[in-house]
Amino acid sequence: MDVKQPFDWSELDTLPRKERISRLRKRLDELSGGEALHYQNENAPPEIIEKFLRDVVQYEEEDMGLVPVVKLPPLEFPGLDDLSDKEVHDLLWQKIHELAARRIFLEQTDHLSDRELYEVLCSSEMRECSTQAIGPNGAIHFDILGGYSNEDIELYLKYYADEVDRAFWMDDWPEDKLPPHEDPPYSRDCRLPTPYGDRDDESRDDPTLGDVERRCPEVGT
Repeated sequence: MDVKQPFDWSELDTLPRKERISRLRKRLDELSGGEALHYQNENAPPEIIEKFLRDVVQYEEEDMGLVPVVKLPPLEFPGLDDLSDKEVHDLLWQKIHELAARRIFLEQTDHLSDRELYEVLCSSEMRECSTQAIGPNGAIHFDILGGYSNEDIELYLKYYADEVDRAFWMDDWPEDKLPPHEDPPYSRDCRLPTPYGDRDDESRDDPTLGDVERRCPEVGT
């Protein structure tokens, strides 16, 4: 691929995760003119590795001027004063879809109520994020726990990490106290818009499954 041409994100999103990670690493090598410094912790969950590589490729292409930087008006988030729970729920989903239309996709939200998540979206960080003009081949994955604070990590391990990820964590940080697993109090992530449409990782990585409906456990909202 010509290093001066923007990366083809639409093609990437049709591939299984393992191949996506390989393509992203190859693109970083092209952009760096040699072998780039990749994500070094191979024990990290593959979704974390992919997110890191996506962010770096997008940053490098923008820094090289391959992708024009355009600013959009920030999304407006009205206050929640005097709104019922149903009204908050509807407003939250309206904003979730407005963000998705700007290619901004939320992740790991099931530990938050509708009101709590809406307050997160009202942050200055999200306001700035919403001004980015992202082409149809790109996406921003806005991980609610992406600050990687001690609290974020504890919430991830408690609610989202599977047994494999928890085992990897204990191998890397055996002195840490691993919180017991709990199911998240809400069920929203399985319905969130994604860059890939409405199919989960399993269905995207197995083309024989076709388009399947994303199923949510009956808890919370």
